[in-house]
Amino acid sequence: MTHLLDTNVWLWAYLDTGALPDDIRSILDQPDAQFGLSAIRLWEVGKKHQIGKLDLKQELGTWLRGAVASHIQVLPLTPGIVAEAMSLPDFPNRDPEDELVVATAGSTNSRC
Repeated sequence: MTHLLDTNVWLWAYLDTGALPDDIRSILDQPDAQFGLSAIRLWEVGKKHQIGKLDLKQELGTWLRGAVASHIQVLPLTPGIVAEAMSLPDFPNRDPEDELVVATAGSTNSRC
């Protein structure tokens, strides 16, 4: 696994919205590509669906099982990842989920 998926890239790729730039689409379309997805992203999608900001058109569990394809490895939150997230210097936004994803990328030597 060399790439860690962002929520929007994961959503747009699965929903096939046409919103992905060509360079990102070409990475996703590589036949042997393996991707990581931080477990916090599953929660993020679930929360957006729960509060009405994301209509999945089906039950959440069913949607998540379909959206986590065989070439996507869900990466757990570990004590090390949380500790690394807390040590990031002046993170550019106030989204704690993004801090966890950057720390996950660092611990797995992946690119976001």
